[in-house]
Amino acid sequence: MMDIKRILESSYAQLCIIFIVIVLFKEMDVISTNDINFMLFVYILPLFCIPALLRIKNSEQNNNNNNNNNNRNPRIWLLLLILTLFVFIVRILPYLHTQVPLGYDPGFYKYAIETYIDNLPHIPESTLPDWLKSMYPQGLFILTDILYIFAGYDAMQFFKLFFPFLCALLILPVFILTRLLFDERSAVIAALLYAISYTQYTMFTYLYIKNVIGLILLLLAIYLLEKKKFTPLVLMFAGLGIYHRPEFLLFSLILIPYFFRSRKKEIIFVVVATAILITPFWLPRLEYNLPMIHGIVNTAVSNIQTVESSGGGGTFFGFEIYEWVSLAYLPFGLIGLIYILLKKKWSGLLYGFLINSAIVVFQLFFFKRLIISLDLLLIILAGAGLNYGFLESKLISKKLGIAAVLLLLISSGIILTDQITHVRPLLSDNQLQTIEQMAYNTEPDAYIFATNYDAPWVLGWSNREVIAPGLFNYTMYDKSEWLRFLGTKDVEYSNEFLSAWDDPVYIYYSVNYFNRLELEKFEKSNATLLCDNESVIYRIVPASVC
Repeated sequence: MMDIKRILESSYAQLCIIFIVIVLFKEMDVISTNDINFMLFVYILPLFCIPALLRIKNSEQNNNNNNNNNNRNPRIWLLLLILTLFVFIVRILPYLHTQVPLGYDPGFYKYAIETYIDNLPHIPESTLPDWLKSMYPQGLFILTDILYIFAGYDAMQFFKLFFPFLCALLILPVFILTRLLFDERSAVIAALLYAISYTQYTMFTYLYIKNVIGLILLLLAIYLLEKKKFTPLVLMFAGLGIYHRPEFLLFSLILIPYFFRSRKKEIIFVVVATAILITPFWLPRLEYNLPMIHGIVNTAVSNIQTVESSGGGGTFFGFEIYEWVSLAYLPFGLIGLIYILLKKKWSGLLYGFLINSAIVVFQLFFFKRLIISLDLLLIILAGAGLNYGFLESKLISKKLGIAAVLLLLISSGIILTDQITHVRPLLSDNQLQTIEQMAYNTEPDAYIFATNYDAPWVLGWSNREVIAPGLFNYTMYDKSEWLRFLGTKDVEYSNEFLSAWDDPVYIYYSVNYFNRLELEKFEKSNATLLCDNESVIYRIVPASVC
């Protein structure tokens, strides 16, 4: 038995070095791992670390005692400040070359933010369109109202400054939760991994504002749960309920095994108090929230019963891609998981990771969006895994261990750099300026038709009613009719389709690779061509108006 342990430990040290070198060469495009089942090796590697983890005794407790004596270590806080600035700077870099916000959603957000601001000091709940109520909880726009009142922030400043600030701020909950559950060195490693995470940067490029607020609240909620600070925990839990419903659901699921294992009656207090706090926000939108819950259950059941996912995952890359973009720290995250299982450290982090992993792997609901929170929890585990399973290993010298960790950080940094270099907004500055000009060059009661690609931008910047396939409140046509209209060249069908609207209709189309709209039907009709460059604009007066 001892011989097996020695073999495993010796093999683990060698395999770690091989893994680190292969990952570095892969990210540098020196070698390709497509011809070998490298991912199987990634999942097997952590098993070789089990004997070394079993030998660790009281290391974490001693380190935590040292942390309590060195909470004011200026070098640690200086490093955190540098990392925070780094995260902030890499997220404002795209705006040095463009004024167009990243992602697909900025038009939706801008419309909602300005709707709330225009109705101050009132909350415009009763006058909001149905699609907005179903898409966005109220919490975010209460925050934007506060920022507007006290700092004068409009929607663009929120996108370009405050959102990058929130992404940078997330590094602090990562650090304090990792330090609480493990030690300071693990926390520093986790902070470094977050700063260069491809997944977390991609979340920024998608402009997932609700997600980053939800992640901050989720980590703080787990932190307060572990500290048994139940009164402030209520505020974090309620915050999740009014800011980001998927993370609210995730933390609700975390509380179930936590309660059954700890038997703490305070958890019941937390749930009841949270329910009371979020009732004023959820009750007015019960007609939207109940179908959402019903849809989650149906999607989960359907996806379990079928091999292929039937939807409900949200817009983000899938787990297959995630395995490769997190490759540098994936096995060490699993080592961190094995460590807390061996040490029987039952915590909100463990429950959260296991539940989140099950949702993503089995594609239950929001499974693509929840890859973002899965990555964050894996990063915290990887901080512990790299520390206890690598840096503290007696089989690897301290200098070699530090050098290897630096190589892993470089590997992650390479794919992050590639992402930063190539990130681009969906529209050009000229295209967005053309949409803005439509607010002044069209009739106030005019409609603007746009494809799904363009619709959010037209909604946010044109100050006009927008017609788009499957969006907003226009349900007079079904999916097949919309698809036929987009692709047809038939002038008669096009005119009949648009005659549903009595006022003048403008067609806006941005010339982009993924945008699709057959323009020939407008060229052959009596439509007036107003613009034909990076953007194409037609003015059509329906027959009923003529």
